[in-house]
Amino acid sequence: MITVLHLAGSGGWAGGETYLLLLARRLDRKQFRLIVVSPEAGALVDNLRAEGIEALVLDMNRLGSVGPILRLRDLLHERRVEILQTHGARSNFYGRLAGRLARTPVVISTVHNSLYDYPVGRLRKAIYLTLDRVSAPLAHCILCVAESHRRELIGRYRLPPERVVTIPNGVDLGRFRAAESGEQVRKELGIPDDAPVIGIIGRLTHQKGHCYLLRALPMLACDHPALRCLVVGGGHLYGELVELVTRLGVQDRCIFMGVRQDIPAVLSALDILVVPSLSEGMPYVVLEGMASGKPVVATAVNGIPEVVEDRVTGRLVPRQDSGALVEVIGELLTDPESSAAMGRAARRKVEESFSVERWIARLEALYNDLTGRVHRSPEVAGLRSCPCGAAAADVRTLPDGDARLQCRLCGLLVRAKMPSDEDVNQCYQEQYWEKYCAEQISPARDNVFQHAWSWVTRLRPEPGVLVDAGCGSGTLLALCREQGWKGIGFDPSARAVAYARERGLEVFEQGWPPCSLPDGSADVVTFINVLDHLRDPFGALQEAWRILRPGGLLYIRVPNGPFHMWVRSALGGSGLARLSVFHLYGFGRRAFLHHLPRLGFAVLGVRTAPPSLHDVYEGSGWWMPLLRTVLKKAGLLLYLAMNCVGLNRLPWGTSIEVMARKGPFDARS
Repeated sequence: MITVLHLAGSGGWAGGETYLLLLARRLDRKQFRLIVVSPEAGALVDNLRAEGIEALVLDMNRLGSVGPILRLRDLLHERRVEILQTHGARSNFYGRLAGRLARTPVVISTVHNSLYDYPVGRLRKAIYLTLDRVSAPLAHCILCVAESHRRELIGRYRLPPERVVTIPNGVDLGRFRAAESGEQVRKELGIPDDAPVIGIIGRLTHQKGHCYLLRALPMLACDHPALRCLVVGGGHLYGELVELVTRLGVQDRCIFMGVRQDIPAVLSALDILVVPSLSEGMPYVVLEGMASGKPVVATAVNGIPEVVEDRVTGRLVPRQDSGALVEVIGELLTDPESSAAMGRAARRKVEESFSVERWIARLEALYNDLTGRVHRSPEVAGLRSCPCGAAAADVRTLPDGDARLQCRLCGLLVRAKMPSDEDVNQCYQEQYWEKYCAEQISPARDNVFQHAWSWVTRLRPEPGVLVDAGCGSGTLLALCREQGWKGIGFDPSARAVAYARERGLEVFEQGWPPCSLPDGSADVVTFINVLDHLRDPFGALQEAWRILRPGGLLYIRVPNGPFHMWVRSALGGSGLARLSVFHLYGFGRRAFLHHLPRLGFAVLGVRTAPPSLHDVYEGSGWWMPLLRTVLKKAGLLLYLAMNCVGLNRLPWGTSIEVMARKGPFDARS
């Protein structure tokens, strides 16, 4: 199942929110899990929760604030989101940054209206346009609800045409069939059956152009004395518009209905729907009016001409032109047969091109295409078993021909061609100790174990039981014994186990998983430069969870997989691109934040670990030892310098370390 998170532009109720409610009702829940995040509580959250959708509130009121970006990034990690779709200028900006920080596989920005038409001051509009233009390349796809928006973005932003797609909105035709309810609305308002009724439906804002229709009413009323105009919606212009109709002397012909939930019934009561907006995208009210079989009189702005065909399904007028409204509305009122024919043609057009079924099918196809593109590459099929559940991966090929698959959801790196079990066993039984004996016995790695020990004992100062998986020569177990702890080690190498036992340490010749210790018998479990070598690292972590007591600590140190991929690519021409260690997986911060909570651990920290002094890379040539020495010393000095200013808490270095705690419950259930 693909997890899709929508970041709404507001928590009120308008076209963008209608989009999300229709999506909640119609998206295939067997294939997609939908989550919606709103910047505020309100009608959107209430309606979505009533549909059984997880709806969350995340304050994003301050544009440019870092807090919402970081909270959204953490939420994307926590919910293991594969598709992030955002709506509106502010949400698009926040979502693009958070999505990239979280390495979300697919980030879609939805454009419902042109930023160039936003009803804000010049300075704010300039800020919006700058932020949108700069951040647009961070989106994997920009989804426009109207083709006019797509042309604008390609022309003004110079975006690649293949990354900007148009999927027009769709309307639920089943809600706009019966006409009986329209008679009830007329009766409720005291309007005679034979009186002509026009109406405008939308928020009472300058963008919707109410004043241009209201200024047309006096002239229309001269030719049609029984005319009534319904104004449906709420907003900050209510008082101003009431004052306007009073000043024009048409207050007895204009009925302000406020916000209504029975829009299909209101549309049925109309003879003509008027949409005099200054700007629109693909307005739902136009589609709903056409689905109700009503002719629509609308301004020829943005995506409206893509729906309303002049003199066929309705009439188009210039914006801010009350005179044009008087002319075309008057023509339709005096020719009811032509008006009815336009209404029937409007219904047919919506049925053919703008049904909710057609819209959902195109949107689901886009989701599947964006998440499944990499599946067309046969080499990637091996990562479909990634424990995070994602089915998409990228192929990372190194200069020496070595290749890795990188999960697009959790970032886990996996060898493109896994060695056989026999090769892995042979490596650790025969080659491992012979190759690394000197380093295991010498103090070259002591700083690694001492650093791990210091972090463990800061969190748990009292002695307990520590289990070291892949203990090697037993350096960490020796530290345990010196401090009064009980240390138990496991290692698959018979020679390493023999050496550790000669030191009087309790070590067993066994690989993980499984582990022979009983449930809840350990206070601390450590994996130091081990997890990335294991055939089943997540099975090993499950065993660690099993043997830990509630509240027990898990310490992991691994090479920083994404960092080493970058280094090996940079050193490709030097001959120093081959790792000297038999790695099967490459872990980064993102992988741990995805997988450890899934296994029942609360992550306490992921940060850069101090570099060890052993050789990480190998190559031939007399200058290789000197180069390795320089790299080791430079890495250590860089770590010490960064540590002085606290940057070791960011996972930027050659190795990363993780500390996690076992929760009091089994989060895997």
